[in-house]
Formats: sequence, structure tokens, C-alpha cells
Amino acid sequence: MTFSKIKWEKLHETCGKDPYQSLEWAQINESLGSKPKFIFIEDKDNNYSSGLLYFEEEKNFFGLKRKRLTAEGFPLFTTKESADRLLKEFKKRSYKSLFAYIKPLNAERSNIFKKAKMVPDMYHTIIIDLTKPLEILWKETEKKSARWGVKKSRKEGIKIEKVNNKEDLLEFYKTYKETAKAGEFDPLPFEFFNKFYELMHGSLGYILVAKKDNTVIGGSLLVNSNKYMRLRIQASSRNHMHNQPSSALYWAAIEFAKEKGFQYFDLGGYGKYAAKDSKSGKVSRFKKGFGGEVVECPTYYYGQLYIGIKKIKNYFRRR
Repeated sequence: MTFSKIKWEKLHETCGKDPYQSLEWAQINESLGSKPKFIFIEDKDNNYSSGLLYFEEEKNFFGLKRKRLTAEGFPLFTTKESADRLLKEFKKRSYKSLFAYIKPLNAERSNIFKKAKMVPDMYHTIIIDLTKPLEILWKETEKKSARWGVKKSRKEGIKIEKVNNKEDLLEFYKTYKETAKAGEFDPLPFEFFNKFYELMHGSLGYILVAKKDNTVIGGSLLVNSNKYMRLRIQASSRNHMHNQPSSALYWAAIEFAKEKGFQYFDLGGYGKYAAKDSKSGKVSRFKKGFGGEVVECPTYYYGQLYIGIKKIKNYFRRR
């Protein structure tokens, strides 16, 4: 069957516009060298009743090149029967891969994965309930950490605004590279931010920047789907930490999500088992200062070998 962008967009619209299942997300990742693949199931009227966007890449495993299949977001489907057929096809495509996974934005509608006998691997995040009044959300922040930081940022004259030009986007990227170096992780290329700005900013996501005297000193990249807005990337200049741009950005993102009508804000991960003095532990403790509930979020796998390795790593990490 020939893939139809029109049919995919219609299904995507019907199923709540998951950002990670959008054609825009496929285009962004393709520009970075990933191979987008689509599984789609048609109904009797030749419309798509379910679909999954995933990416295929090769990895070295003990000297052998093996494929891995990765998908973010929730599979698109209009009926449970078509969802079952979709995941069976994904399993079939995963047979010769090292592993295959689907990482939804939340733990809702998990029954389709259980029925497909996909193995869950739990990570954690913090969810803030935006149906509460803003005054209550403010009171639920920690007085001596998050609340103090936001107040300090205001005294320092930090302003938060949506990115509206490539110059500010580039400055945000510079702070992101700085953050990546300090955090000892590989930064995404600028092309990711550039394509996100061109294709998703203002619809399936937003980019906010923190400014001090009209100079960008940090930023946040947010994605949104149906009821949720999620923090994907956060970065701040090391030279302006005393101005508390991170505190300003976190609280501004919460306010922004509530203003846009979303019901929940996802702080983008939480290292429940991270050592307190580790980088992950410090970031997680900072996030917890903004309130919310720590919840489990599953990533669903085909491939028992990877699950076994993951469990061993988690065991030693907690010791």
C-alpha cells in the first residue's frame, strides 16, 4: 500500500495530535539522518484506522550490526481491533532487531500494550495538575527553593517570552550546548532546533527563552498533545545561574501550559533512584521543588535481551 500524508494527517487530527506521531516530527528527525517508517492499517473505506511512526537505526552489539526500532508518543488508532493489528505488525518488524520500543507520553490506555505482550520498563516523571487554580499551584512549590528562585529571577529582571526570530533561537542553542557540556551529554545539532522552530513551534510545541537585559540566557523546548504539555529540553547559561533563569523558565512553562488550556504539565523526567549528589539527582530535586506528583511512565519493549540488561543496570544503580 502507498503511504498517504493526507490520510495520516486526518488520523493524527482524530487521535489528539500526538507531537511524536506527526509528519513534522518525522521530517525533523529525517533531517538529522534518522529513517522514519510508518505502519498503517486501513478500514473498509480505505481510511487509516491506526498508525505508528517509528525510526529504524543500526547499532553495534558485540561487534555485530543490529537494528533497533524506536517510537515515541502513543500509537494512533480509532478502534482497539486496529490497534491490535498495528502492534502485531510492529512485533513482526522487530523480529530481526536487537530490540524495539514504544515510549508513550503517559501511562494511559496501557491495555493495548499488555494485550500485545510488550514488556514495560518504568521510568519516572513529575506531573503537575493544571486544573488547580494558579494560586494553589504556587503555594505547592517549595518556599526555600522553587518559590525563592522565581522571586529572585523577577528581582533580577528576567523576562520570559516565546521565540519569534532565529537570532534568539541561536542564542538559546548556545546555552543548550553549554548545558550539555556541563551535564556531560551529547547535544542535539542546531538543525533539530531550527526544524522544530519552523515546523512545530506554535502548534505542536513551543520554545520559550529567558532574557536578561534583552540577552538570551536560557530557554525551554515544550511539546504538547491533547491534555498534556511536556518539557522536552531546558537549558540555562552557566554565567547567569545567580539570576535564576531556570526557576523562571520552569514556572513560566507551568503558567503558559495552564493559560493554553492543558490539564497536565510534565516536567520531563525524574530520577527517582538517582544518587542525591549526582547531576540527575540534583536536577530531580530541583524539579520536585515545583510540586506535582511523581508517577511511573512505561516504555514498552519487544526484545527480552534488552529488558534483562536494563534490569541489571537498574539493580546496580540503586545500590
